Amino acid sequence: MRKHAVAAGLVLLCWVGAAQAECNLRISEVRTGSILDYDPFRAGGSIGRMFVEVQNSGSTSCRGRLVLETRGSTNLAMHGPGGSLIYRLRGPQRQYVRTTGAPADGVPFVAAAGRPTSVDFQVEVNEGQMMTPGVYLDNLRLVLLDAETDQVLQEVTGERIAAEVLPRVQSNLAGTAGAFSPGATFSYMDFGILETGESQSAFLQVRANTAVRIRVSSENGGVLKHVEQPGLPSVAYTARLDGVPADMSAPIEIMRRPPVRSTGTNYEIRVTIGDVRNKFAGRYRDTVTVEIDPQ
Repeated sequence: MRKHAVAAGLVLLCWVGAAQAECNLRISEVRTGSILDYDPFRAGGSIGRMFVEVQNSGSTSCRGRLVLETRGSTNLAMHGPGGSLIYRLRGPQRQYVRTTGAPADGVPFVAAAGRPTSVDFQVEVNEGQMMTPGVYLDNLRLVLLDAETDQVLQEVTGERIAAEVLPRVQSNLAGTAGAFSPGATFSYMDFGILETGESQSAFLQVRANTAVRIRVSSENGGVLKHVEQPGLPSVAYTARLDGVPADMSAPIEIMRRPPVRSTGTNYEIRVTIGDVRNKFAGRYRDTVTVEIDPQ
C-alpha cells in the first residue's frame, strides 16, 4: 500500500497597525521679565512680559489652552504697602486675558511636535494709580488644558508678577501752567508801586505718593535789588512757606506729606515787603527758586 505524505501548514496572520499619533503637553518653564518700575505719573503706564514655555514631547502637533487664575478674583491686582495695583494681561494675539477660570477664557495655542512653544503675555499697569512706594506682588496659577477635550493636563502655582512703585512728585505754581508738571514752571508776583508791609501769595500745587522736601531759596538773599542799578540800596522782604516764617537770607526747607491722590494739595508761599522809605525810584526784583524732592 502506497503511503501518501500529509503536509500540514500553519498560516500566521498578523496585522500591524500604524502607531497612533500622540500629544503630550507640559509646561516646562515660566519666565517673567525683571520687576516693573511703575511711575504713577508716566504717560502710558508700565509694560512688562511673561513667557510660558510649553513642551510637546508627542509625535504630532496639537492644540492646547492656557488658563490664568488669580486669588479667586476676576481682577488682576498686585498687592503691596498702598493696597491693590491693578494690571492687565494681553495674550499672543494682543487679546486681553480674563481670569475667570473657565476653559473658554484661556489662551489657545498650537504646539509643534518635539520642540518647545512659547506663549507670550504682556503685563500692563495703567498710569494714574496713586500708590505709596514699595514692591507689589501677585501670584498666578496656570492651568494647561487639552483644547480638544478641555481635560486639565497640568497646574502650576505660585508664579509671581511684581512691580516696584517709585517715589514720585509733580508740582505747579497755581495759575501758571494749569497742570502738574515734572519740569519747571514760572510765576510772577507784581507788587506795582511798593508799599511797606504789602503782601502777596502764590500757591504751590504738589501731588506725590510719598513725603516731600520743599526748599525755597532767594537769588539775592531775601532782598529786591534795583534792576538798572543793582548797587543801590535794596528792599528787604520776608516770606512764609506753608506758615513757616523765614527772612530768606538763607534757604528755607520744610518736610510735608501730601495726601496720596491725583489732585494733590496746595502750599502757600506768602511774601511781605519790608521798609521802602528813602529808596530810590525804579524797578526792583528778586528770583525765588522752589525745589521739591520725593523722600
